[in-house]
This record gives sequence, C-alpha cells and structure tokens, in this order.
Amino acid sequence: MSGDDPKKIVEFPKAEIVPEERARRLKMEVERLASLPVVERLFYVECEDVAEKHGVSRDVMKAVVEAQIKANEKRAREDRAENHRSEQRVEKARTKARREDERARLEQARADKEAERKRKERKKAFEAIAKLPLLAHEARLAELAKRSGEDLDFLRDEFAAYYVPADMDTKPIEPWDQPVDTHALLLELMAQLRRYVVVQDDVAFAITLWLPFSWVHEVAVHSPLLIARSTEPESGKTTLLGVLNFLAPRAYSAVELTGTNIYRIVDLKKPTLLIDEADQLFRRKAALAEIINAGWTKGSARIPRIVHGVIHEFDAFCPKVIGMLGLNLPDTMASRAIVCTLWPKLPSEQVADFRHVDDDDFTTLRRSSCAGPPIMLCCLRMQIRLCLLASATG
Repeated sequence: MSGDDPKKIVEFPKAEIVPEERARRLKMEVERLASLPVVERLFYVECEDVAEKHGVSRDVMKAVVEAQIKANEKRAREDRAENHRSEQRVEKARTKARREDERARLEQARADKEAERKRKERKKAFEAIAKLPLLAHEARLAELAKRSGEDLDFLRDEFAAYYVPADMDTKPIEPWDQPVDTHALLLELMAQLRRYVVVQDDVAFAITLWLPFSWVHEVAVHSPLLIARSTEPESGKTTLLGVLNFLAPRAYSAVELTGTNIYRIVDLKKPTLLIDEADQLFRRKAALAEIINAGWTKGSARIPRIVHGVIHEFDAFCPKVIGMLGLNLPDTMASRAIVCTLWPKLPSEQVADFRHVDDDDFTTLRRSSCAGPPIMLCCLRMQIRLCLLASATG
C-alpha cells in the first residue's frame, strides 16, 4: 500500500438503470415539461441533453410532451364539464326545493283558507244553535256534523267553548268608585253568606277569605279548591254554590262536566267554576280529576290538543268550587282543597230563603271585591292562610 499513489481516485462502475425506473423518470420529466410555460418548455424540449439524459431522441421527447399536454387539456375540459354538471345538479335541486316549498305554502294557504271557511260556518251555525232551547242543542250539532263532515265529538267540544249559558256573567264588573275598607268588606261578605246558609265559624271564615282571593286569582301561584261537602242531604251545598255564584267573578255553574268542557271553557272565559253534584263525578271520569289537578299551579301544566293539525295548549288555571255529598275524591285532589263541611240546620237556626236571583246587595259586593289594590294586597296574604286552612277545615 505504501507504493500506491495517494492522489489516485478509484471510480466504481455506475449501476445500470433498469427499464422500469427509466420509464418512471421519463414520465415524471414529461409531466414536468408539460406543466411549464410554452417558452420554457420549448427550450427544454429542443435541448438535446434533456432527451439524451432519459435515453430518447429529441423528436420522441417532443412528441411525448405534446401528447401529455393534450392529455392534460382533455382532463381539464372533463373537470370543467363535471363541475358544470355538478352546478346544474345543485341548481336543479334548489329549483325543485323552491317549487316544493311553494307548493307546500300554497297547500297550507288553501288549508288555512278552508279551515277559516269552516270556522266561520261553525260560528254561524253555533250562533243559531245557541238561540235554541238547551235540549235541542245535541240534535242540531249532530245535523251540523253530518252536513259539514266534521267529527261530532269535535263539534261538541267547540260548541262547549263557544256557548255561554245565560247564567254566566261575561260583562265586566265596574269597580266601586270609592275607597274600600277591606275589613268592612270581609264582614259584609260573611254576613251575606250567613244570610242564606248555615255554616260554622271556621267554615264561614274560610269561604269569606276564599272569595276575595278569587277576584285576584290571576296573581296567585296556587289555586286551592273550595269544596263544600256534607254527610247528609239538605245541608245547604247547592244554596252555598248559588250564593257564591253571585259573589265570585265570572261565575259558571255546571253539573256533569267533562274534561273537555272544563279546559276549553276555563281557557276561553277564565271563570270561577262551580261544580255541583260531584259525588261520583271524579270516580267515573278520571280525566276530569286530572284536568282539575292540572289547574293547581299557574303555568305548570298545559293541556295540549291537536285541532285541524294545529297544536293548541289549554290552561285549566281558575278558581273552582265543588259541591258534593260525602268526600269521594282522589287523594291528590283532596290534598289541594279547602274542605268545608256543612250540616243540616237545626230547628233553632233560621236563614233567609235564597231565590237564586241577583240583586243590588250582590252587585255592590261584587263591585267592592274588584275595587283594586287594597283587596289585592289583602289576598296575597290570604293565600298563605288558605293553604293553612286546607287541613284545618277538613
């Protein structure tokens, strides 16, 4: 080794490039040249060294690059065509969606117009039926259902909400035009109550407190039921409900109510509901008890019903008075009630004969009860007392 020239470089033979690799490199070069600007591409294509580097002639290199350019242009045209077709498909889908929306809007408009036409026809028919005697209502509703193609039960419910009995006062009460002494008013309410009904002191006190509460019911959170019950007939329950009918706001007296009657009438008229003869009513009509219970807390439960495809939510929150023999009530309802027990009057107990007729005394008491802030402030305190009385008076 010492005799060797240290400056001499030993060169190893170059590895021969296989055809597959040569073809791959040529392909990459052709694609590169085809992507260049025209002047730059022509420079490289005309250059003999570039062609020799990849083992082809200049003419072959030129032909291959031109073929690649045509392939690129064809692919670009196909891509543009596909993009155009995609845009057409999107626009077609949008046009179809707009047409479907317009068709749905027109169908809904026709349905609304038809529903409004039927509503007007029902209202006109209800006006005519309401003028007839009560016993003729059912037959006329059946005729209307057959003529209009409406469901009879639906028409009954609609008419129940529309029809206002003659004994339901819907006229606004004119408040008393002078300041009202709350203490004096409560004494007058109790005196009017005891003028016609024999009641014990605790019952008279509970009912007297409940009455002004009914006038400001809309500001209350809870609505305790006022239940007048007795263990024996002829104890004054119906008379009591008759007196309350002239002392409570928008009183509505009824027997044999259905759940539908209640939630539609209450939602529409916001009355004080007086239900008499309820001895077996809640046992026979479980739905009725559930709707009464739904009216315990303001806004806590709405009663949804679908009318002609539209959801309506009814509110059953209103003052309620229930008269019954015994106490055949669901437990949940009894726990939300002020139960007032009435007894047959003794021979020594005398009350005036109640004729179920409104008079000036009742009118004055109603006007005084809705006189405004003094009563309202008083009744906000009464709510606490009413809840406490619920168990004490039972």
